[in-house]
Amino acid sequence: MPDLCDDLPRGGNLSSKIPLWPSHCRRVIFVTPRFPDLGGLTTFIENLSVPLRDAGVTAEVISVEPGDRPSTIPTTVALTRPNLHRGPLLRGHGNTLARLWIFPIVLFKRLSFSRYRCRLEALTDDAVVIFTNILPKIFLDEAGFQRFLGGPIFVGQYHSSFASTTGQDGAWVAPLLKMHYRNVDVLTVLTDEDAELFADFVPTPCRAVPNPIPIPIRSSFHIPREAVAVALARLDSAKQLDLMIDLFLEATKDPRLAHWRLHIYGDGPERKQLESRVDQHNAWARVSLTGRTDDVPSVLDSASLNLLTCKYEGLPMSIMEASAAAVPTVAFQCSPGVRDLVTEA
Repeated sequence: MPDLCDDLPRGGNLSSKIPLWPSHCRRVIFVTPRFPDLGGLTTFIENLSVPLRDAGVTAEVISVEPGDRPSTIPTTVALTRPNLHRGPLLRGHGNTLARLWIFPIVLFKRLSFSRYRCRLEALTDDAVVIFTNILPKIFLDEAGFQRFLGGPIFVGQYHSSFASTTGQDGAWVAPLLKMHYRNVDVLTVLTDEDAELFADFVPTPCRAVPNPIPIPIRSSFHIPREAVAVALARLDSAKQLDLMIDLFLEATKDPRLAHWRLHIYGDGPERKQLESRVDQHNAWARVSLTGRTDDVPSVLDSASLNLLTCKYEGLPMSIMEASAAAVPTVAFQCSPGVRDLVTEA
């Protein structure tokens, strides 16, 4: 195993003792559930790959499942047929003929996991492997991977707050983090406060590494703006966009504020529910579900306000992007990262 953290005792916030970058490492492999897609992990990888490339470090991606659009970074897909890997195949099939028919699919599943494991076993100590999510590390462990001398440095990441592992929605994450990140060289989280909490929780050195953002900050805040509030988010229940719609319409019900509009950019499983919410309010003239965007700077060019109503967050990219575009944010106080970025009025 690489000796990046060999001299560090386990436990406690040890971030000050961990080197910023091992100078012999010239490759970074991001291992992520799905790349590219509409979400913060894709933005994180794309943003970080730029300074890595400028520093002469090769960046590539191993995506467990295929992404939803072409990748701008060299990407290998581990499970090209992801539906075959969801749930057991043989269990419940008592019929022998049915089992024989399924047997080739079982072999395909095992071959896919084997290729994924062999891909990482071929790496040497000039590489850093960054698991942007616990799920790819679980797949790797289940494929039988073992750390070895002369192998790559392993970095585990958690892109939400510590609180998200203790609530009802995220309690399942806690035992998985303890089990599958126990043999990484360092766990990176997004804030110092979260690093201190995780350091007492997982048997791995912890370090706070904030999300990178490459968008240049505007030189002037005196730019004409429209009466438009925006939200850049997956249409997912954790984002509480239904509540955002309710609160926006309540806050602007005064006739003097009736010219304000809410534009929600993103896509996801909650689209139909959110469409129903707008229907209930008869508010399509004021609330737009505009779909995904790949041009965040243009979205923020004329916006006056950025909104965030998440249950849990890490260090939200949308707040940093809005700040870089001189757009203030109104957000729920849902994580140390949000408290670090948003000043209370």
